[in-house]
Amino acid sequence: MRKSNYVTLTRGGTVRLVCFPWSGAGALPFRGWSAAVPDEIDLVVARRAGREDRYREPTPTDLNQLVQDLVDDLDTDGPYAFFGHCLGALLAFEVCRELRRRGLPGPARMSVVGDPPVQSGDRTPVTDVRAEIRRTGAMAPAVLDDPDVWPLIEPVISADLALAVSYRYRRAEPLDLPIDVFLATASTAEERAIFADWAVETTGPVTFHEIDGESLMPHGAWHDLAGSVFAACAAVPFGRSGTA
Repeated sequence: MRKSNYVTLTRGGTVRLVCFPWSGAGALPFRGWSAAVPDEIDLVVARRAGREDRYREPTPTDLNQLVQDLVDDLDTDGPYAFFGHCLGALLAFEVCRELRRRGLPGPARMSVVGDPPVQSGDRTPVTDVRAEIRRTGAMAPAVLDDPDVWPLIEPVISADLALAVSYRYRRAEPLDLPIDVFLATASTAEERAIFADWAVETTGPVTFHEIDGESLMPHGAWHDLAGSVFAACAAVPFGRSGTA
């Protein structure tokens, strides 16, 4: 029997912030957010199979099935918001769409770090996984260079990167919710132009937030990002869910 795709890190709040991590990541990077999360927010993280206490389960290889499973396990009762990072941003977006197809209450707000879905198709397969992770800053160099640890985590990262490559954007009616797009101040003009395409995915407002730093990964401006994401989540209207 498989475990749930979600783990709750903090409880007692009035609104849930559901976080979808990037390729290879689980709940661990978000544990550092737990100490800073406001009392009114419950911090929930999507933990896909193949990592942390689910390491014995096969890593997902079918993105569409993963979206179905994420929706099956999601608690849609009460107000909640999404945060997605890289692959997690695509998953959060597609989960919103699937919730709408099923007629379920969606998140009242979505925060993202990463390329918009329309820009995410036809990606080139990653041939050097270690070099790609080093480039993004998603993992400490000490872990990447550890001959005992790297072989254990590389298959999970590779499987997630393959999921991202397999993504194919399908046009549909825009969502109906506010989207907050977070980017590092070091983002290039080309990256900023790409991020602007999040605006085509919703009829609601799209707000761009700059975080001072080179990267919005755990080895960059991770804690500053947390505060800004919490502030966006706190703007969710209490007492109702969204209509994504």
